[in-house]
Amino acid sequence: MKVLLFGELLLRLAAPGYTRLLQKDSLEATFCGGEANVAVSLSNFGINSMFITKLPDNDIGKAAVNSLRYFGVDTSKVFFGNGRMGLYYLEKGASQRPSKVIYDRKYSAVSLSQKNEYDWINIFKNVNWFHWTGINPALSDNLADICLEACKIAKSNGITVSCDLNFRSSLWSSEKAKNVMNRLMPYVDVCIANEEDADKVLGIKSKDTDIESGKLNKNGYIEVAETICSRYGCKYAAFTLRESYSASRNGWSGMLYDAERKRSFFSRAYDIQIVDRVGGGDSFTAGIIYSLITGKENQEAIELISCLNRDRISIDDIHELKYVALRFGKLPLSQIEKIKYFDSYPFVYQELSHTDRFAWIVYGGVEHSIGEIDNIFSSMNFEEVKLPKFAHGKMEEAVAELKAENKTMEAYLRELDQRIEKVKEENEEQLLGDFWKTYRLKELYKKGKYVVDLKTKAAVYAFSSFNKDELEAIVNVPGITIHELPIDTYQDQGVEGPVYVENNAFFQPFECLFTFKPGEKFDPTVIAGVVMMLSALVLLGDLGVGVLAILLSFIVKGNISKLLQRVGAAVTIGGLLSGTVFYSMSLYNSIFVVGTNYAMQIGLFFVINIALLLVCSLVKKVTKRSIKSKGGLSWQ
Repeated sequence: MKVLLFGELLLRLAAPGYTRLLQKDSLEATFCGGEANVAVSLSNFGINSMFITKLPDNDIGKAAVNSLRYFGVDTSKVFFGNGRMGLYYLEKGASQRPSKVIYDRKYSAVSLSQKNEYDWINIFKNVNWFHWTGINPALSDNLADICLEACKIAKSNGITVSCDLNFRSSLWSSEKAKNVMNRLMPYVDVCIANEEDADKVLGIKSKDTDIESGKLNKNGYIEVAETICSRYGCKYAAFTLRESYSASRNGWSGMLYDAERKRSFFSRAYDIQIVDRVGGGDSFTAGIIYSLITGKENQEAIELISCLNRDRISIDDIHELKYVALRFGKLPLSQIEKIKYFDSYPFVYQELSHTDRFAWIVYGGVEHSIGEIDNIFSSMNFEEVKLPKFAHGKMEEAVAELKAENKTMEAYLRELDQRIEKVKEENEEQLLGDFWKTYRLKELYKKGKYVVDLKTKAAVYAFSSFNKDELEAIVNVPGITIHELPIDTYQDQGVEGPVYVENNAFFQPFECLFTFKPGEKFDPTVIAGVVMMLSALVLLGDLGVGVLAILLSFIVKGNISKLLQRVGAAVTIGGLLSGTVFYSMSLYNSIFVVGTNYAMQIGLFFVINIALLLVCSLVKKVTKRSIKSKGGLSWQ
């Protein structure tokens, strides 16, 4: 398993201890950055982590790379170029004095990155997980585009994408963050944030939470996680839950929301005496990534068994029960009170322990009635946790056995990863060639929406807005050639190209009254528009009907909407001249009156316009003048 991390590497200059920058004439220098911190943590966990960035081509840049290599991070994709090393100055907080960070990262090498400097197809080779943070797109517009391209390619290659929102007000405004990140988030599988990030970057706020007062609402966090996953299609959302008592002491916990199972998991709460808070969120991110990669199967079983009385109960005894069936698992606390309504049913029930949302319970009954009992607890959202068949002995022994099994499985998975890597290395050239061929074919078939004829196997005929040079640059596949052809090349085969008719914006909506084919020489759009509006003004003129037609235009869509607007305006003008409302009420003496038989006038309107459409359609077919059409392309 290989994790790729993309971000900026900074030189940190910190005042020693808890002193202030104003008090010292010497500073402690280290290299760090949000994504780099995660890379180092994952490497310490035994995960193959690789970091990519752009650094200045000088000794400081090389020293930065060496600082990552020291922790076993793969830096083979780091490259050097123009720009400088980004800096930040740190003053650690103490007691009621908050931490202070001063950034000096303008014109840093990575912020000057260009899209052509990142060959993501090659970079993502053998990568399983891609992680970035919201700091990257905040550094420059170019870097935002680079992030978007990376996410798209990662997603198309089945790579899991995670993002720590990491809002920095010194880099961009909340408004710009929302605009940019809304383009990036649909490609994210795992979103990591805190309450401020979700609010400032995504506009999603946790209800009734104020970290400064130490007030947390866990249900609010769950709602935020559900919103993120449903809005952007994320599989997981993870949050750090922080309660700020002072700069030196925080309450700290974490939450993970699983969108597929629609479940939230909260860690225990920790009371932390802070040594250095910078990078705390990065360590949480590394833990989330590591946990999701390794799976942690049997963990719930371990937690369940740990709840049982280890001195009296044996796993073997439970497995050997012949006439009684037992079920172990979790029941939402909100459902506990409902159990009393089923006292008449033949089952036993015992609560083992509680978390903030669930109760670990065991219930049982005789074998012949356990099905009915299962239905009762299922209706209360009971989640069963199976006791593994390979677990034996007292509870303490079973927990040890489960943990040993976890280690065995982890070692087996590492072995499988090594075998997969070996297969990839042995077949690298063939796999890379097949990938490029597939990628180019995919780019070719993106143009499939332009295909109009598939009758022959040797050639595909299409009409496209793309020119020949552009297609040749994309479709570079042996055996496929592209020829630019006249529009009427394949008319004898029934292949018709798209027709472009030139009309000004006012009359364009009336184009929907006709269909145009190559070879037709007459465009009646303007004539039809003029006749329809004049007949509407003279024959249908009424204030009420005109306003109603205009209002109706806002309900329908497309050219029909715009056509209704123009006809409705003509009817309204006629209504102003006649002074009538719905042909029943007169507001004032009319300027002119065509007649008072409104039924006949309406019928005459439709007769005139239907006749006009029929005549125009006939003239279109028999005339021989050319109209402007788009050309065609043949892919062979």
